[in-house]
Amino acid sequence: MKVMYMIISYIVFGIVDNAIMYTTGKRIEDKIEAYVLSVTRGKYRLRKDTKGNKVDVSFLCAAIGNAISDFVGGAAGMNVYLAVCSFIGCMLVAVWIACKSFERI
Repeated sequence: MKVMYMIISYIVFGIVDNAIMYTTGKRIEDKIEAYVLSVTRGKYRLRKDTKGNKVDVSFLCAAIGNAISDFVGGAAGMNVYLAVCSFIGCMLVAVWIACKSFERI
């Protein structure tokens, strides 16, 4: 019985996790940049490569989106430890990406 509960819990987790990742994809990119510019009062901006493309923004957005979707998926699967611990792990990576993605103006 416990095995069946775990299987159903992980299936629900996967469905909810991927549904959230699909729906949040590109929406938060511009909001992240605007937020950082407003909080730092224009002192930091996203690094750009030689072609003018923003560096690591997609990775940062993916890490944040993944953290949110893992948490909600774990909560939907009724596994609090999975929800909280995967959220913390994903956010640690998001912080690391953010630290290397912004430059002082």
